[in-house]
Amino acid sequence: MASRLEDQLKALPARPGVYLFRDGAGEVLYVGKAKSLRPRVRSYFQQGLDTRASIRQLPERVVDVEVIVTQNEVEALHLEQNLVKRHRPPFNVRLRDDKSFPYIAVTVEDEYPRVMFTRERHRRGVVYFGPYANAKKVRETLDVLNRVFPYRPCEGPKPGRHSGIPCLDYHIERCLAPCVGYVSKEDYRAIIDQVIEFLSGETDPIQRQLDRKMKDAAAAERFEEAARYRNRLRSVQHLAERQVAERQAADRRSVGTIDVIGLAADGDRAVIQVFPLRDGRMIDRYSFHLENVGGQDITTILESFCLEYYGSAPSVAPQVVVPRDAGDTAALAEFLSERRGARVEVRAAERGE
Repeated sequence: MASRLEDQLKALPARPGVYLFRDGAGEVLYVGKAKSLRPRVRSYFQQGLDTRASIRQLPERVVDVEVIVTQNEVEALHLEQNLVKRHRPPFNVRLRDDKSFPYIAVTVEDEYPRVMFTRERHRRGVVYFGPYANAKKVRETLDVLNRVFPYRPCEGPKPGRHSGIPCLDYHIERCLAPCVGYVSKEDYRAIIDQVIEFLSGETDPIQRQLDRKMKDAAAAERFEEAARYRNRLRSVQHLAERQVAERQAADRRSVGTIDVIGLAADGDRAVIQVFPLRDGRMIDRYSFHLENVGGQDITTILESFCLEYYGSAPSVAPQVVVPRDAGDTAALAEFLSERRGARVEVRAAERGE
């Protein structure tokens, strides 16, 4: 072990926080959190204490240890979640075959940004809205948005077709044809800003704008144009009302809403099953495969899974039932409570459940 690394291990604080192992090129190999950094980090460099084959290879590749001290273990969980997403370290627990939830993506760094359906959320230069629980409703939302905001529906970072003429979407007023220069970059960007504003929950500005245009067109006796603005306004109002209704319904359904999590680990792999109960009825079953779990305790595996699963889930159940040997789940409960915006009880399964 290099003397620099030895000095870093000796200087570790006995406080909660996050640790990052880096190789000689500065790449992050592993990110972890600890209630007390000193014993946790040192344990990796004590021979024979870790049964995981891949983790046994880790210390010999570590050249630098970086620690970030936090106020408490919950803050460390939040930080660990963000760092794992950013670096995707090769030695961390990896979730495979996960249920991916739908998002609405706005490619803000494109010259003429797109607004589209996606199930990924890792690209830079993209603003994501969601996750949403229902893919069909996401597509319905996009259909309404495109009728109100004529952004380009074509694929690719640049608009248009090779023919160089506007497509059908221009003629049915679903696009302003930036491909042939019928709209300036500034005016098109203003449309995208309105989309982002609407998806962020600010629906009043576009409703006032459509109402004003409808009345102006009617006053000028452009009745067909006024009817189009009226229809767009009704679509926006319906969409805004549906979003409010869905939030209220979610609050009502919280009674009797439980996620039951089962876990089985063998060697370097594990399987997790999530059984969502709503109003006392099991409505589905989600199965997940995890890699790089050998040598990890159940608490660490469970925390790693919950950080990734509930970090992208559209909602968090008010009660989460975990395996009986899950250990101390106080930090996880507080993390999920912050994620939900209300108290979440994380409790061990009782015999017979």
